[in-house]
Amino acid sequence: KALGRAAKPQSSTGLFIVPGVVGFALAGPGQSRARRKRKQNTAVCDTAVEVKETSEVTDKRGYDREAWIQGYNSAQEETCCSLYSEALPKGLRGSYFRNGPAKFKVGDDQIMHPFDGDGMVCAVTFDGTGHAHFRNRYVRTPGFVEELEAKKMLYRGQFSQKSGGFLANAFDMRVKNLANTNVMHWAGRLFALWEGGLPMELDPLSLSTKGFSDFNGSLTKKDTFTAHPRFDAKTVRKVGFQYQPDPVAGITNISFWEFAPEGFDLVQRVDVEVPGFGFYHDFLVTDSYYILSRAPVEISPQRGLEGLLGFRSMGESIDFDEQQPTQLVLVPRDGSEARYVDLDTHFCFHYANGFEEGEKLI
Repeated sequence: KALGRAAKPQSSTGLFIVPGVVGFALAGPGQSRARRKRKQNTAVCDTAVEVKETSEVTDKRGYDREAWIQGYNSAQEETCCSLYSEALPKGLRGSYFRNGPAKFKVGDDQIMHPFDGDGMVCAVTFDGTGHAHFRNRYVRTPGFVEELEAKKMLYRGQFSQKSGGFLANAFDMRVKNLANTNVMHWAGRLFALWEGGLPMELDPLSLSTKGFSDFNGSLTKKDTFTAHPRFDAKTVRKVGFQYQPDPVAGITNISFWEFAPEGFDLVQRVDVEVPGFGFYHDFLVTDSYYILSRAPVEISPQRGLEGLLGFRSMGESIDFDEQQPTQLVLVPRDGSEARYVDLDTHFCFHYANGFEEGEKLI
């Protein structure tokens, strides 16, 4: 419930607490000057946040169990507040955005996994004079608004079921855009991202939800967009992708987009069909390739049927085959035929970096 509250500094060093959510974006000084003019009357939060010593709650296994449990508490407040600290560097101007799941209960229905929580975007704007201005808001996706009014879950999650048993969940394969994974600031616009649907555009100042975006017509209604777009520093392009597996046909259709510098003019779109059921959360961009990792995962026929009939979530229907290799999928950016490289068996969720060195891909 303390989400978004700032500790009022008692000395020259102020403490500012932002919840541990995932996904971030940075906006430049140009945006912060406008924010500074419009935030002059922002009230200062007087409520201090109690911080416990880690040693009090850390058990022998080496992690903070209490903090882990608190991560499943829903954020109860949307707030706006400011603080001042002489410790903030003068001239530090800009906005820092973060996104992550923040709603873990809908009425009496419990969300069972962070992947299924509705997204909340937090922002801290530094005005260059020692002030930091905080605000946070839930992303008002259509599904979020519907469930808020109904006071119960209306959509199944990847790992969460609606109340009412299998009859309430059977054959319900509707998808709720959670907008909970990342946030992208590009071309002066702000977007909350979730790989299963279209981006949700937000107002960078108020964080109010504007609605779905197709990036000026570059995306179709059937397209989705990755939660982890990449920036190619050499071409100054924003690069994104989508994947849509077809378990029945045993293929996955993947599309890549490259957008012009500081805009959404589409430079190119590359579509490729790769064999097998693929779960591609993140990717890399090098000079010549888009790179993805295909782990040996498939939907279990038995558990997949149980998921379809509502006896389990679809996320619980996936098998990992330790006897099969993991593959790197190398898709040339010029649209030519993809290459596949077998690796030791593993599951890769995120990448740090990728680059080419001479004739070898590192």
